[in-house]
Amino acid sequence: MRQDWEVQRITASVRMGLVKTIPVPKARNHKPKADPHYSAAVQRAHDVAQRLRRAGVIDAEGHRIRTDLPADMRDGQDRDYGG
Repeated sequence: MRQDWEVQRITASVRMGLVKTIPVPKARNHKPKADPHYSAAVQRAHDVAQRLRRAGVIDAEGHRIRTDLPADMRDGQDRDYGG
């Protein structure tokens, strides 16, 4: 006696019919080629990081310097959260 899932699989394959596919050659230990755009992208990211550091947006470790906090939420202020 066949299992229910076997019957469903067989009926699904019968409904689909033949599927034409393109033969795909198997890769045989191909070494990846060097990306010609990688070095330019690294240089652009480095330039952007330097520009953000000079503008005072990020610190030396790359963390954003927060200057957009309201006055009552800055360190050393008496905070009232309305609760």
